[in-house]
Amino acid sequence: MAWDTVWQHLMNYRNSLRIRLLAAFALVGALLGPVIGFALLLLVFEVEERSVARDIQTELAAVIAQPEQFALRELPGMPGIQVRADVRLDGVPAEVLLLPDGVHEYENLQGSWYVALGTTQDGRFAVIEDVSWLDRPERMLLVILVVATPLGLYLALWLGYYLSKRLLTPLVTLADRVARDNDDLGDKPLAINLKDDEVGALARALDGYRERMQQMLTREREFSADVSHELRNPLAVIQGAVEVIRDDPGLSRRTLKAVERLDNAGERMRDTVNTLLLMVREPSRKLDEAVDVADCVSTLIEHNRQVWPVTPAWVRVAKPTVRAPRAAVEIIVSNLIRNAVTHSGSNEVNVTLESNRLIVSDNGVGIAPEELPRITERGRRGCAAKVEGYGLGLALVQRLCERYGWRLEIETCSEGTQVYWCFAVPACEQ
Repeated sequence: MAWDTVWQHLMNYRNSLRIRLLAAFALVGALLGPVIGFALLLLVFEVEERSVARDIQTELAAVIAQPEQFALRELPGMPGIQVRADVRLDGVPAEVLLLPDGVHEYENLQGSWYVALGTTQDGRFAVIEDVSWLDRPERMLLVILVVATPLGLYLALWLGYYLSKRLLTPLVTLADRVARDNDDLGDKPLAINLKDDEVGALARALDGYRERMQQMLTREREFSADVSHELRNPLAVIQGAVEVIRDDPGLSRRTLKAVERLDNAGERMRDTVNTLLLMVREPSRKLDEAVDVADCVSTLIEHNRQVWPVTPAWVRVAKPTVRAPRAAVEIIVSNLIRNAVTHSGSNEVNVTLESNRLIVSDNGVGIAPEELPRITERGRRGCAAKVEGYGLGLALVQRLCERYGWRLEIETCSEGTQVYWCFAVPACEQ
């Protein structure tokens, strides 16, 4: 569990825009800095070497033109070669003078030299200059570069942090305002106190979109509330009349069956109205209560025992409670069991209540596999359903599950259908 938490934090950091900016600046500082430094170092070396080579070549031309103007010497063991040098010749390797005409750089463990050689009809001339002194500043430049690289990386990180903070502050402010509850935000626009830049333009676009969504949501809630309210009174009259008619001992079996169908239709309509009234309310935990799921199941089955063609057999493995409005739990339980009893064409329905889920299974016609992915969409019904309907039951259950953080899972096979209402953690994994 601890490793999962650490991994989640690492993933969050990796996805952070600020971390990406810091990583970009760090990468630039770590790669571009040394590359530029080494390029400058090579440039300095090249300039120095070309300068020395040009000077020594110029001096060789002067020596060849007027050798009597210079103090020329011969290297021991190398007679016939006139040498112009400001260094002790006994420290210069003899093989230096065996190089072909031109300017050469020669170095060994004793030192480094630049040698310019030229041959004329008057003999061979050489100009030697000790350039060992160039190695000390070169080494110093290399040390400075090595020290400056981590310093440049630190400066790149600091600059990245500073710029990311300045650039992302308006975006973070906007994200906080969007994430804040509407009740806390009130009517204040998201773009308030934001500059007229890209983030401000985004905030103004979100303000316009939010206003349009609020208007649409208000119209939808008003419509649903009005329709539901207008239907409740006629439904109450119809159900009251059904109760009166049912108590008449002189009714024929055919009339009683019609009355039962009328009562079932009224029950379904009442559940639909209650669901609509619940869905149009603003999500709030104030209506939540500890609902006994077992009590809802047993009450529903007992109430419809004489009405349903099949009485579900149910097993209570546990007695869980759910924190939610009781109406939401009753609507889910009613729709799932009623679907199995009346729409599947089954002669056996089993209801099992566990500690974290309610399982409703039947041996009916089932649902085609290709229909499963969209069976919870509004208006969708299984092609094999035995009773006419509107395809609203599972859609309403799915919306309630999404609203309260539950899960609805449906499995089907040749032996019927199993529906899982998972209302607690751990969620069912079948």
